[in-house]
Amino acid sequence: MTTTITYLCFSGRTPYDPDDVVRILDCLVEFCPGITELEMYPQYPGRIVAAAIDFAYDCPRLECFHANTAFYAALNPTFVSFLAAQPHLRKVYLTIEVEAAEDLSFLSAPPHIHPFSSLQSLTFRVPYIRTCSAFLQLMDNCRLFSIQFELEHRPLGEEVNVLFETLRQQCAKYTLHTFILVQDSLCAECEPLIATDPTPEYFIGISTFQPALYFPNMRVFMINLPLPGWLSDDHLREIADAWPGLINFGFLDLWKTHMLSPATWQGVAYMICRCSQLVVLDVTFDTTQSYVTSPSEIPAGLRPNHGCRFLNVIDSVLPEDPYLFALTLLTIAPRIASVEGTGWNPDPDVPLTHDSYAFCKQVDTILCKLRCEHFGEEYTLDKYGKFEIIVLSSQKSSSDFNTEGAEPLPGNEWSSWA
Repeated sequence: MTTTITYLCFSGRTPYDPDDVVRILDCLVEFCPGITELEMYPQYPGRIVAAAIDFAYDCPRLECFHANTAFYAALNPTFVSFLAAQPHLRKVYLTIEVEAAEDLSFLSAPPHIHPFSSLQSLTFRVPYIRTCSAFLQLMDNCRLFSIQFELEHRPLGEEVNVLFETLRQQCAKYTLHTFILVQDSLCAECEPLIATDPTPEYFIGISTFQPALYFPNMRVFMINLPLPGWLSDDHLREIADAWPGLINFGFLDLWKTHMLSPATWQGVAYMICRCSQLVVLDVTFDTTQSYVTSPSEIPAGLRPNHGCRFLNVIDSVLPEDPYLFALTLLTIAPRIASVEGTGWNPDPDVPLTHDSYAFCKQVDTILCKLRCEHFGEEYTLDKYGKFEIIVLSSQKSSSDFNTEGAEPLPGNEWSSWA
């Protein structure tokens, strides 16, 4: 008996018995001859990955192979070469052995004329960033929609710039929508955190990734590297003008920069309002400067962003009084749902002068009160508004919140009060 299944995903949400997974993969092609896509999240034991590789070899029309092998043996060059030759492969997760990563010439030798010729979505975990640049050079005139590079060792700023220059030269202008460059861990002995005053070769900023502004349809852009850097108001405006369709933008939000950012609310307000689809923004700036507290102060020709939900100010300078911070958010992003930040600390060995977690909670409370004042019953009688009031009033007893008649908010329901 066969089925018409074409896609199988092990999500990791349900605990699977490894033996069962191996048995499924071993007979998958036999019982599902139309299968073309396999995805496995997050990481699975090596023998499951081996079974997934065997499936890929047997699959007559492989379109997607996403099996995370980051914490197990990397894919050997023979299998990577096999994947590169698949004419229908659209999505892939690659790891590669260190020796092979230093020389990708095996991907340019026959029968590879155009390796990964149909690839649209690439996730590639590599030891060093130079492998990413070399890989893109092999994919001449690629039409990638999504790229995620995961590094194991810290790059230099110049190496990051070379990657973006290569990206601009090799990737089609209008296809790229997502670009993520991340390093999620450091070798403490060989890669210590960079000091407050870094040498220029480690700094990254707008000039580092400026070649990426060439791609007008960017929707998700994230750089999370253990390198110091900052963006100014002018830089944020330049990014917003180049990518008005941004949905998610993050710059160095996984690692402390140890550098004060010159950006202020002026640049942040422009980006949030110019990018009308922006939902998530992670950026460091001076939150004590250039507040935008009324609609008349919003940059000319722009309107508040009613879709922006999450703001992470990372290690920004925070004001002592959160009121103007909250009022600015109400002005530029009235439906913001979550504010996070760790606060600026020039000396990581000295405790912060105030509690950044408590500050963000104060901002949430003030925003709730401001919404009650500005939107009235549109907010207080709305299911989302009632739920928010209940949550905040339970955290801090206050007669300012009227919770009568409020009821829990159903999952994933958003209203039009703003």
